[in-house]
Amino acid sequence: MAYGLTTVDVRRLAFEVAVVNNVTIPESWSTSKMAGKDWLRAFIKRRKTLSIRKPEACSLARLTSFNRHNVQTFFTNLRNILEQNPSLMNHCVSRERRELVTTCGIISGSGTFLPPVLIFPRKYFKAHMLVGAPPGTLGLATPSGWMNSEIFIQVLDHFIKYSHSSKDNPSLLIYDNHESHISVQIVNKAREAGVKILTLPPHCSNRMQPLDVAVYGPFKAYFNAACDKWMLKSPGTPLIAECVAEAHCKAFTPANIISGFFKTGIMPFNPDIFTDADFIQSEVTNQPLNNHEVAGPSNTAEASNSNSPQLDPSYILQREVTPPRLISPEDIRELPKSNPRKQLRRARAKGKSSIITNTPEKQILEEKENLKAAKLKNKKTI
Repeated sequence: MAYGLTTVDVRRLAFEVAVVNNVTIPESWSTSKMAGKDWLRAFIKRRKTLSIRKPEACSLARLTSFNRHNVQTFFTNLRNILEQNPSLMNHCVSRERRELVTTCGIISGSGTFLPPVLIFPRKYFKAHMLVGAPPGTLGLATPSGWMNSEIFIQVLDHFIKYSHSSKDNPSLLIYDNHESHISVQIVNKAREAGVKILTLPPHCSNRMQPLDVAVYGPFKAYFNAACDKWMLKSPGTPLIAECVAEAHCKAFTPANIISGFFKTGIMPFNPDIFTDADFIQSEVTNQPLNNHEVAGPSNTAEASNSNSPQLDPSYILQREVTPPRLISPEDIRELPKSNPRKQLRRARAKGKSSIITNTPEKQILEEKENLKAAKLKNKKTI
């Protein structure tokens, strides 16, 4: 649950479980109130999935946002799109922020990819920046080198051009819900070209973005290796595009791309790809969606007793001789649970997965942009 136990905590918990379940234990356990080190070594050796590791930094947003509700909302939207347009191609767009250049990859569920997009940290783009880049690469420039809503329009044009998307040949575009990817202008252009846009839940790209899951890991490794070789061959002469091309052809393989779509449950469509174990980290901060309490177990038991037939005596006898269930560590120590977060007065609206090309979502975007423009105009007037 991202809140691991130390080895001493595990040994103490093992002692508590043994005492509660009346298990015979060595005298040394009773003296120290914990299991021995030899038991811990044997316990880990028997269970290959366990490991002792140094705690790693983990984003709280990713722990809390990847929960069952957000994921189910995404797959519900994806199901609706696929049912309405069963012939859609599945594409996924993302970006990888680096110190110098942003690389935007576009892949398809069929295992193919479109030419990438490179965004350079410059005020103006020059053609020589793409020397050695993969054929068809789109080059752009922003002062920060990052994506923004103004140049994402050109990225969308790039996608429409190479995917041959139209109203007669629609396509599905899936990406994160970053503000640089969402605007009324983007939605209008997508609707005109027959592109359905579905956004991922916030902070879930590490589990639900095919590029992040299976492609960008190898891409980073190959890119770093290509840069090291280039620096040895031509020290002091940077050439990002050529290194990107070398890494791109090695990482964007059909096997990696198909694996990414399979592991995220997007293609083939599998809304049950994630298990309870995958969502356990978000259980610490999960809160009920509403204040309505579910009927208690006593009411359920009374209803079942009044409507169910009498049990056979032999069945009752079998239940009586069944050995008692062992008391588990979860029964002894409750799983961690945080209190509800305090609501800030000016808290930003929570992001969610949505089909932004649908009319209701488009109207919401228009209202937000009109309100933003009105506030800006009022500020200038003052």
